[in-house]
Amino acid sequence: MYARIEEKKSTILFVSLITFILLTQLVAATAWALGTQRYVHHGLGSDAYDGTWRTFERDLLDDLHDAQPGVDIINVDAFLIRGSGYVDEIKLLPRENQGDFVVPSGKSYMQLQNVDSRPTLSSWHGPTYVQVLDRPFRLYQLDDFAVLGKLNQGPNSEMGKIRVSLYDDSMKEILRIIWRDCWAASAKTQIRTIYKDANGNTHTASPGYIYGDAVIDARMWYQASTETIKSTIDGMTATHATAADPARVVKYMVIQGHRYQGNSLIDLRIKDINVKVDLNAENPNAPEPGEPVEYDGTNQGPSDADVGEKFVGGYEQMASEAVSATWDGPWPVLNIACNLIVHSLSFIMTLKVDLLGSLSVTELTLTHPVLDSATDEQLQASTDTVMALSPVRFYSAVVSVSRITAKFFATFGKLPGAQGAFAASLLAYVTASIMLTITIAQEYMNSALSALDAFIGLVVLVWGVIFAGNTISKQSIFGRLLGFLDKYRSTPLEDWGYHDTFF
Repeated sequence: MYARIEEKKSTILFVSLITFILLTQLVAATAWALGTQRYVHHGLGSDAYDGTWRTFERDLLDDLHDAQPGVDIINVDAFLIRGSGYVDEIKLLPRENQGDFVVPSGKSYMQLQNVDSRPTLSSWHGPTYVQVLDRPFRLYQLDDFAVLGKLNQGPNSEMGKIRVSLYDDSMKEILRIIWRDCWAASAKTQIRTIYKDANGNTHTASPGYIYGDAVIDARMWYQASTETIKSTIDGMTATHATAADPARVVKYMVIQGHRYQGNSLIDLRIKDINVKVDLNAENPNAPEPGEPVEYDGTNQGPSDADVGEKFVGGYEQMASEAVSATWDGPWPVLNIACNLIVHSLSFIMTLKVDLLGSLSVTELTLTHPVLDSATDEQLQASTDTVMALSPVRFYSAVVSVSRITAKFFATFGKLPGAQGAFAASLLAYVTASIMLTITIAQEYMNSALSALDAFIGLVVLVWGVIFAGNTISKQSIFGRLLGFLDKYRSTPLEDWGYHDTFF
């Protein structure tokens, strides 16, 4: 980072960073104080505010590593300035790559090389590579996360480490396989497998130290039978912990290679990395149902389906006899007529449906001996009795308002948020209609309504539902044909991108 500042009094330049660990604020201040969980302070010197223009160049990663070794920067989020000085120019310059993973000529492994010596930096440093998985998966689908590598020992002063990790879609580490030599005074190797659960706890397994060269053959996986994370290192199996959130989405694989200060880099190699998943695995917190069991509709359990087939067949026969369909021309219109008589109840309905999907009710008759014997005054009195009930008035008002709202958004379907509003209106309409039916039934059971009153209320309700569905259907077709408010059309938001590699 390059900044040109004139300071007469204290000036603070905040640099907000997004890292793999947390959101960090790097603060370039006029005093040294490395210190909080959120802020990393770096002083610019007491002579920085003498009133003259000065140019400062800071290595943000070096400054961050002073407080948080091993943490890497993903992005610079913002520059914030506080104080009485003047800032003329700020530039964010690219940082040179800290090293490479290269495949030596004629070899079949990847090796950490070209990591600069940094004797003044008291931390680990080196390259980080982030690979977005072609097919993200759930943790409970992980069959095998395997890494094969090697560490060749040399003089005792050589140090270095490599870690291969899986991260979730929130950039939080889940699984890590690491091998390293962290001791300048001795030639020993340590291999570890690490599981970081959703609660922030770390669970580690290691077979201990290996003196001399080491072949790394480590694996981690989700054990469905015990719902735990398990690992094996050179044949030694360990159980890390119960998976706190097995449904976490694994999206990134991260490879890091580190060198310590100015110590010589030890020979670190990656021979193979393999991730194997079972996309048919079941979520332990929401398992899929088992094989379907055949029932005939009775409560005796599995049996022959003859009874159920006869029951359904009877209604199919009734429907086929009651419903007929004909076509009109020249404009094709489908006429559907229903003439059904069941237990003294006569129901006649005729529908018309055209090629555009417009549906209209041309006839609707519902008769019953109770209705036939009632006078007009009795029918009106029954209607007034039903509508006098406060719950009926309330739900009727909800039905009316939601029907009007649904009609509006069916017409202007391209307004922002129209689809959600239309769905909410329909949900309110259906819910209120159901509550109306329940209310009428409850009032009848409580003897607040007579059989005639309740029957009239249900007839009015059925007619209202059919009428509303008809008008909403017409308005939806009307809106589609005229293409209202095309200016509100927009392409879907682009998916959040991420570089295949990150330096």
